[in-house]
Amino acid sequence: MNAPDAESRQSEALPDMMLLHTGLCYLITLFTTRPCSGLACTIVHRLQLLLIHPDLTGRPDLRRMHVELLQHWHRVVEQQSAACSNGVSSPLGVTH
Repeated sequence: MNAPDAESRQSEALPDMMLLHTGLCYLITLFTTRPCSGLACTIVHRLQLLLIHPDLTGRPDLRRMHVELLQHWHRVVEQQSAACSNGVSSPLGVTH
């Protein structure tokens, strides 16, 4: 199987873009009350799914926004990981 076939199959399996956005908004809201590295990683993954979504084709403004969000959440993951390795954890725990 060549790369374009793999890419089209992957994008066929993606949920509706609005469903991904709705879930992303929920996850970000949840992170504000219960920050943890696992949740930040989930947000990064959701943004990565949005960036490969075929409905984003031809939407450079939306794509740029998602790239900027992804860069931000990569930094959040790094900060969360650094805090965990220094023995600092969220007072709210990791239930999500």
